[in-house]
Amino acid sequence: MTTDQSPYVSPSANAHHPSSGVSEMAIAKNWMIFILVATIRGALAGMFAGAIVGFTFGMLGASMQVIQLASGLSGFVAGLPVSYLTYRWRVKRLLHQAFEVPGEMVGMPV
Repeated sequence: MTTDQSPYVSPSANAHHPSSGVSEMAIAKNWMIFILVATIRGALAGMFAGAIVGFTFGMLGASMQVIQLASGLSGFVAGLPVSYLTYRWRVKRLLHQAFEVPGEMVGMPV
């Protein structure tokens, strides 16, 4: 089964390529926003989780080393979902910019 179209023919002019819609500046901007938001929100989530675990272990009479380890570990684990959700938010926004069809209104059904 053969087709008349050559594999060496360039794609049609109507095809929208992801690289055509996103500049290096947009990528850098999204990366910077991701770093700032993930760091600040992750630190806050980690601080609250670490404080709760540290307080609980302190009330139970655990040693300072155990409290430090448990607080640090719980703070790190609490920051992971924040980082993931922030990453997803920025990547989704960047992909939307990349695949946006010129003239199409955002949020309007096609």
